[in-house]
Amino acid sequence: MDDSAQAPIAGMARTGRILRGPASDLIELEGKNGLRHTAVVFHPAYRRHNGINDALSVVLGFLKAPMVTGLVELVSHDSEAGAFVYPTGQVWSVAEVIRLLADSGKTGGIRAGLELMYGCGQILSEAADAGERDGVYSHGGLTPWRVMLRKDGQVMVIGHALPQVEILLFREDPGQVPREDSFRYCPPERVKALPENLSSDLFGLGLIAFELMIGRPVYDGLVNDIRQQAARGEGSRRLFRFRDQLPDEVGRLLAQVLKPEPGDRLPDGAAFLAEVQRALRAPSATGPSLMELMDSLGGMNARTGVTPEASSTMMGSADDFRRMLDDGDEPAAPVRQRFVPGSSGRSGAPPAGGAEPPAPAPSPAPAPPPAGEGRWSANLQRS
Repeated sequence: MDDSAQAPIAGMARTGRILRGPASDLIELEGKNGLRHTAVVFHPAYRRHNGINDALSVVLGFLKAPMVTGLVELVSHDSEAGAFVYPTGQVWSVAEVIRLLADSGKTGGIRAGLELMYGCGQILSEAADAGERDGVYSHGGLTPWRVMLRKDGQVMVIGHALPQVEILLFREDPGQVPREDSFRYCPPERVKALPENLSSDLFGLGLIAFELMIGRPVYDGLVNDIRQQAARGEGSRRLFRFRDQLPDEVGRLLAQVLKPEPGDRLPDGAAFLAEVQRALRAPSATGPSLMELMDSLGGMNARTGVTPEASSTMMGSADDFRRMLDDGDEPAAPVRQRFVPGSSGRSGAPPAGGAEPPAPAPSPAPAPPPAGEGRWSANLQRS
């Protein structure tokens, strides 16, 4: 057995729970105080890439203290191990939730997907605003392995500003073709090495939320098919295939979010959240809330000693998930009140239909400065 696979990370013991992903894995750790942490650990081939080393050092101050609710701070970085550690508590990535649902023949449903868009969209919008002074205008690598859910449905985001190094390497050497899931959630500007901003993150979020709702990815096929779909930004066009499964309000929302040209998408975070809230108020926003969805997966706990194969949201097998064990994690979080947009905090979910609460009004994402003005961006080429 490889001793490095059992070695502590940042002085914390591994719980045995590992989730394989494209270019990096999620490894659960336990601190001395019993708090669970999640480590993003890059595969050995990528650990020395400048994009997660020297190029990232200029924004580490923001990543360690972002001051954005739901954007989990970076508490430890081990460059030799390619590890970035976040104090998440016990959480499940959206990739894992999608797989668990697929394994049982279910989907997340429309309401859960919209609530994911609302909760994660609010975090990303506030992060873009808060990161302006440090030149961090976007997440730069949003995938289902970076969006986390607690048992109560609370949304959290990790890996902020960590680029998709496998995409950077592919642009440098087209012979190094990443796996399908590396392209599956990419905005077209990332594949084309163009500047990214908040709308790029929201584009990726739209692809993730759609897959949670329907149980199928927008971009599908072999790796070259998916790469071409992502490069052309075919998200809004491919929604037509699912017109019988998407309510009109949701189809229109996703079509706006998934426009191939950034200038044709919703103008800012406030407009995005308002549109998501409008879709949530519609009678067609059916299905369980995120809180109810996570509660329905109540038997889902840390997969001690189980490592699903492949870097895909369709990860693992039925037998893998039958071996899930409840290993007694940290004490349960207090009961959370339902969230009303416009109030402080993000407990629970956006409102169901009925009386309209005040529309959310987060600060709009700052416009990116012109090229060449010292902007840090996760999609810049780094060698």
